[in-house]
Amino acid sequence: MVKNENDDEATAKIESALYSAGRPLSIEDLIRASGTESRPKTLALLDSIMKKFGIEQSWVDTSSIENIKS
Repeated sequence: MVKNENDDEATAKIESALYSAGRPLSIEDLIRASGTESRPKTLALLDSIMKKFGIEQSWVDTSSIENIKS
């Protein structure tokens, strides 16, 4: 996979993956979709997407995210 260093492009890829998947995606799925190859970077981008859309983490299993960040 080509490393993706452009945050806007990586964010767009995550949004696209979430929109088109039709199922919950794991953080590993989102890392692959974004091309960042970085769990912290992907989580930061996911946080920014949630803020952008005013999402209160209702569509994200927050217990999984908290376990990943720890």
